[in-house]
Amino acid sequence: MRGNKAQPAAIREAKGNPGKRGGNIPASAEAQPALKLAAPRKLTDAGKVIWRDLAPKLLKINLLRETDLPSFTRYCDTLAEYWKVTRELRLKKYTYEAETTVGGKLLRLNPMFMVQSRLARQLDAIEDRFGLTPRARQEVLHRMAQTPLGLPFDKPAADKPAPSSDPTAFLANAAAGGSSQVH
Repeated sequence: MRGNKAQPAAIREAKGNPGKRGGNIPASAEAQPALKLAAPRKLTDAGKVIWRDLAPKLLKINLLRETDLPSFTRYCDTLAEYWKVTRELRLKKYTYEAETTVGGKLLRLNPMFMVQSRLARQLDAIEDRFGLTPRARQEVLHRMAQTPLGLPFDKPAADKPAPSSDPTAFLANAAAGGSSQVH
């Protein structure tokens, strides 16, 4: 007798390691090591404030991983710089008057406005990668739901039924007189 038939890797990965025994368990099925939440020293003081605010929130919902730290560091610095430029523009205004060669005055755009605009575009791109906008968050969650490991949120409590895979199931439940809460 040779034992049980080997299961496909996707099924083994989805099951994880229920018996907590050693063995050939895929790395993604094992628990993620705790990340250091300390802001990197290379961040500006304003960047560190942003890091301390956002990093714990993103870690809590499993949207920040160790491999993301360099990108997230750049995001914190870019966001801090964006707010610095925005404060400066609010003080100096977005336009200024310049003398023309014929003696008149011309309203010109403050060059810091262009810096702010470029920083905003950079932030938009990075925020989409980290799921920091509503649309990007939905896309990230959709991609995660397609993986064998599922969404990053906690499993439902043992006394609560598991949510249905049908996104409209809660409506049918409410019509039948059940709870209309989404689990």
